[in-house]
This record gives sequence, C-alpha cells and structure tokens, in this order.
Amino acid sequence: ILDMYAGIGYYTLPALIHGNALHVFACEWNPNALFALRHNIQDNCIEEDRVTILEGDCRTTVSGALDKARRVQAQSLSSDNGKDVYQDTLLLRGVDRISLGLLPSSEGGWETAIRSLRRDVGGWLHIHGNVPQSERNQWIQWVCIRLFEIACNEEEEEEEEDKIEPIPKEEPASIGLLSLRHVFSLMKSGSYSLSSSALGVKGLPASTFILCRNLGISVLEQQDSQEFWKLLLPELKLPILADIYSGSYEDYISAQDGSGRERRREETFLDISLEVSSGSVIHSMEEQFKKTELLSEKEGNGWRPEKGADKVDALKGSLLRAQGLPSLLQLHLKRFRYDWQTDVMSKINDKFEFPEVRAPFYFYEDLTCNLFINRECFCVGKAK
Repeated sequence: ILDMYAGIGYYTLPALIHGNALHVFACEWNPNALFALRHNIQDNCIEEDRVTILEGDCRTTVSGALDKARRVQAQSLSSDNGKDVYQDTLLLRGVDRISLGLLPSSEGGWETAIRSLRRDVGGWLHIHGNVPQSERNQWIQWVCIRLFEIACNEEEEEEEEDKIEPIPKEEPASIGLLSLRHVFSLMKSGSYSLSSSALGVKGLPASTFILCRNLGISVLEQQDSQEFWKLLLPELKLPILADIYSGSYEDYISAQDGSGRERRREETFLDISLEVSSGSVIHSMEEQFKKTELLSEKEGNGWRPEKGADKVDALKGSLLRAQGLPSLLQLHLKRFRYDWQTDVMSKINDKFEFPEVRAPFYFYEDLTCNLFINRECFCVGKAK
C-alpha cells in the first residue's frame, strides 16, 4: 500500500493494524506530522519492516524510491542490507492500493500514483476530493477520463524508456477531445437520468461539467461562441484542425530618419476582431492592416530603437500578408465597448455593413484577397 498523504497515520495505521497490509509506504512532508506518525507506529507496536516512511513531497520521494529500487533490483535478499532491498523490491513491483487522502483535491498526485501501481494486474486508487453533491456524478466521470489520459501517457513513456518498438497506433486522444466526445455521447443517448428513465422521460440536457472543468471555466458562467472556441481548440490538441484556423500577422515599427532601423514581430491568431463602430468589414480591416500610426519625437511619443539611443520619428503598424492567412479566417465582431466614466460595458448598436458578394480588398501591397461573407460565418480565401 502507498499512502501518499500519510499525515499522522489516518490511513497508514488502520491498513497495518486492521488490514494486515504486507507493507505500507507512507509519504509526508510536515515535520510535526512525521514526528506524530513515527510515535504512532511505535506506540502501536508495528514492526519496522512493515512500513517505510518517505519524507518530503510525495511526487518526488516516490519517484526517487522507484529509481533506487531499480538500482538495487539485482542485489540478493540475503545481503547485509536485505531489509532495504526487500522494501525497494516491493515498490519496484508496484503497489496494490494507493490512498490519495488530500483535500480539497489530490489531483496533483495522480500521475505519481498511476506510475506506482502494479503493472501486471493494476490496483486501486482511493481518491479524495471536495465537490458539490449535485455535481458528484459528473465529477466521477471527469476523474475517470483524467486517469485514463494519464495512464495512456504513462504507457507511452514506458515504451520509450524500455526501447520497445511500439506497435503503430493512433495518438491517444487529448483530455479536451475525450471530454467533448463525452458531451456528444450524452446528447446522442438522450442524457437519461436515473429518475427520468424510470418515468420514460427522454431529452434532458447533456451535462457539460466535465468539458468545462477541463477547459478551466465555470459551468455556471455563460460563454459566447468565440470565447468558447478559443478555449476549446488548443485543448483538443489536433494540429490538423488548429492549422485550419491559425494565422499570423506582423507588427512593425520603422524609423523615419533614413537609417533603416526597424523592429518586427510575428503575432499568431485564431480570429481577427473587427470594430463594429468602424461601420463595415472593409473599414475595420483597413484600420488594422493598412493605416499606420506616427510616433512623433516632437510630441514626446518617439521610438527609441535601442537602449541609450535618442528617440526618433517612426511609423507603427501591422501587416497581414498572404502567407500569414489561415485556410479559414474567422472574423469576430466586437459589439461591446467599455465606458471608463460609468465603469460598465455597453452594447454598440451602430450600423455595420457586409459585402454581399466577392469584394476584392487590399491588405497590403503584396496581398489581394477575396472576402466571402455569409451572415454569421466569415472566411477569407487567398486570391489566385
């Protein structure tokens, strides 16, 4: 048994005394708890060779003990340090049960725990966590998905370490993709619940708790489609999908003193935000990628090309080149503005025009694009 958060022995002692555990590895980093743990082990007359205390962060002490076990694996049990070799061999074989008694969450120790289980038959993880009663079932499902992902990753690492030629197979799905599949599975099955199925009721809303949890957002917070998409896409970890929407543009500052000094930086994006107040798609794109801003030295807003240099007049702008366009360009309409005087967000109700047909638009000298707009879906295709 491995007790990753032993404390004073809440689970270590019952496992040894009442559970007749062969051996317990107890992890703890609090000095006061360690003192009490040793006292309780001695006070309950527990044999020393049945318990090993690992002091420090369990995520490193368990890994360190596993490394040590590999080094002494070939030693004889009859040697002078036979007890140590015996204990190390036990840990190398893997443990049958692991206690993860840490609140509010023990998630930080799950990778170490799975790595410590027996490889031949597996084992049990006793996971503790605080979760609202109403979200208990969703939490259980999320835990299962998360553990599955960790186990798949661990299996791949072992194959690399052992230099075993892996059997060609697909990459394991990311936690984001598994969570999304779970939502669609609930939608397909009608999201039956225990109470509704008895009544023959179908069509209850599918829970998004697991998906939102893995995206790092609250299930109770409303997300618009653009915000949700930008959170979801990176978590899916599908390069073939991300490449369709990922593009780049170039920010630049160029000195106007004839020295040729300039600074350029590439910025990546999944969509381009358009100011609704500009009046149209074309005008907004021109504001971002055609117009430049003059940084005037006389007005105290000049550009300093390098540290210690004098400020000079410079032009600042952004370039969207043909090679920086994604296969599908998403345009996000910024329909809200922040009012500094009232400290509130207000909706922009200005008129905003969309071209109804193909409209040639010049972003820069070397780029001509055709803009296709279909109400809510925007895409830009590279001109031939």
